[in-house]
Amino acid sequence: MAAKLPVWGIDVGQCSLKAIKLQLSGEQVEMVAADVVEHEAILSQAESDAPGMVKKAIETFLSRNDISDSQIVVAVPGQQTLTRFTKMPPVEAKKIPDMVQYEASQQIPFDMDEVVWDYQVFTADDSPDVEVGVFAIRKELIRSHLMHFTEEGIEPIIVQTSPMASYNAAQYEWPAEDGKAAILLDMGALATDLIVFEGRRIWSRPVPIGGNRFTEALVSAFKISFRKAEKLKRTAATSKYARQVFQAMRPVFADLVSEIQRSIGFYTSTHREAAITRVIGMGNAFKLPGLQKFLNQNLQIEVKKTSSFKKINVASGVKSEAYTDNVLSFGVAYGLALQGLGLASVESNLLPVEVRRTLLWRKKRSWFGASAASLALAAGSLWVGNVMTTNQLRGAMGDRPDPSHPKELKVSGADGKLVRDTGKAAQVVRRPPTAEQVAWAAEVCDAAKTLESEYQDVARQTPGDVPLLNLMAELPGNSVLVPRIVDVIRRAFAANIGEEVTSIKTAREYVAAARHCGRVERAEVWIKLLQMQYDPKNAASGFPRETGVKKKIAKKAGWAVAVVGRTTESDKAKVTRFIDPELVDLLERLGREPGRGFHIAKVKFVKTALNSDSDRDMVTPFKRQGAKSSGSRGGLRGGTRGGIRGGIRGGTRGGTRGDTRGGTRGRTRGAVPGGFGLPGQGASKGPGAGLLGWEERFRKEDPLTGEDMTGDQQFLLQIVIHKGDTPENLIPDEYKPKKDEDKATGSSGKDT
Repeated sequence: MAAKLPVWGIDVGQCSLKAIKLQLSGEQVEMVAADVVEHEAILSQAESDAPGMVKKAIETFLSRNDISDSQIVVAVPGQQTLTRFTKMPPVEAKKIPDMVQYEASQQIPFDMDEVVWDYQVFTADDSPDVEVGVFAIRKELIRSHLMHFTEEGIEPIIVQTSPMASYNAAQYEWPAEDGKAAILLDMGALATDLIVFEGRRIWSRPVPIGGNRFTEALVSAFKISFRKAEKLKRTAATSKYARQVFQAMRPVFADLVSEIQRSIGFYTSTHREAAITRVIGMGNAFKLPGLQKFLNQNLQIEVKKTSSFKKINVASGVKSEAYTDNVLSFGVAYGLALQGLGLASVESNLLPVEVRRTLLWRKKRSWFGASAASLALAAGSLWVGNVMTTNQLRGAMGDRPDPSHPKELKVSGADGKLVRDTGKAAQVVRRPPTAEQVAWAAEVCDAAKTLESEYQDVARQTPGDVPLLNLMAELPGNSVLVPRIVDVIRRAFAANIGEEVTSIKTAREYVAAARHCGRVERAEVWIKLLQMQYDPKNAASGFPRETGVKKKIAKKAGWAVAVVGRTTESDKAKVTRFIDPELVDLLERLGREPGRGFHIAKVKFVKTALNSDSDRDMVTPFKRQGAKSSGSRGGLRGGTRGGIRGGIRGGTRGGTRGDTRGGTRGRTRGAVPGGFGLPGQGASKGPGAGLLGWEERFRKEDPLTGEDMTGDQQFLLQIVIHKGDTPENLIPDEYKPKKDEDKATGSSGKDT
């Protein structure tokens, strides 16, 4: 059903924000406004403060455009989503939702409670086949993405994936007939969305080649910075070095053609009756000189670059320079606005259910507020009406006394019954009101006006529940990520556990093994203390400036993590060499695995100290957060032991001694005084009796082996962890897809 309100389609890309406002004018689609806000730099680059730049772009857009009369539809980057297409057996329409639910649980590689997902059914009039597209995104990613908008007061009604938005635009402008398939190539900065569509059938996959690959080729060829290469790429068409630029980018052109040919081969092998007759190009990368010609020659298929959208009528008086100059990049925004108008082929919506309910309740609440205001106003109007009526009566009656409420005069008759004395009642009616009555009525009217004015002031000044809802939306995502963060740190400490250690099952076996290997030779390492603090604006804000961890790091939401480690190695120089770079590099490598919802931005080795020093000498307390930070703090003590290298490493102590250290010592230093007994120091001696003595003893003597621990070394690590997936430039090579991997096998879309 087509919408009556105008719709803004907003696409926040790597290079800019594109927005278009459409409305229906009869049977035609009319463009009311369009805008482009360029970012200061490409979001994926290391020096880019992506959240800050997105926030600035949205603020700039809002300062130049009015969205109060419109509905909003936004896109989520295809790289963050998962798309699967599958064929279903011919079944009754009412059974399809149950079958799709089962199919989605098989296709989505995450717990269904951790994702937002939707689906679209594709059918053909002349075929019984049913194809289903399943679209999903992890909840923490969609919440993080939506916060960019909700924090600025933008409340989207629909969230669509970028590839499907591009498809909606292409299908509306250039519908593909059955048997004559078309390929849509929407080239972004990081990847290219390749979509094959034919009639009502659709298939898509991401091609890991985008505009940045061409820029990187220029960086390599001309030995210039990325920023200069990007500028050279954008001006290549008019540059006197256009030929050299094209030659430098030619290998990337060849890789792109190879990926397209593989996709065509896969699609035609599963849809043998299909004939691909044309390629439609979108995205600013199609401005590259020679790209369209190169694709034409090597694919042997007609390639058309989008120069305009012919089904859009520009409203009179609308300045459309931003639209006409950047029409290649408006495909996603166009498709979003079409979906908001009810004109899209794919109508899936990845807006989380809780957000939909919040928006619905907010709309209802506005009606409730209006009703309450109306009641208050009506009550005041009654008093004002009474005064006005009295004045009117006074004017109509001239010099006669004003009427007042008659009092019932009770007079006893001869039979003892109460009767009305109409004569006296008439006298009361004609009696003028007293000064107190007039003053009281005036005060009531003034009070009603005051209350009405205060209500309106409060309604104008109250910012609403958006900040609270944003904070509440963060909490479930944070609670999911914290255990994953702790697990990454644990894995880094336990990475070198030897087989001789993992085979030990009990504390008795460990003690026996320790007798054959000295404490220093074992070179164990484990986590002694771990503290975390979350900040929604600047993860590193909790650390003191003097440690240096804040240098050259973007201000983003995330966690400040302080880890006190401990090792049986007594040589401070060896400990230092092990920690930096070995342990630091390992933490950064493990913490930058993509698709986890967070990434380690920086690890700083601060200092070492003897075990005899107190924990307070190792950990600088986090700075207290103000009320606006709304952060959360937490801690973990003891129990996780790993190994440095050689000998008996500390993996067993994570299991056997970890229970002793995490249970005994953790509780000794925890918030529960007394209540449990230690050998020779029972709880009967009173709350906390003897605990300090045992604490001091266990600082010097290993409670399991009886070894002297005063030579053990402690060390402090400060870790800054940013919320959000790992930027492309930080992803370690081991996690990057290999070029020879065939990602076209199977109907797959963009995985997180």
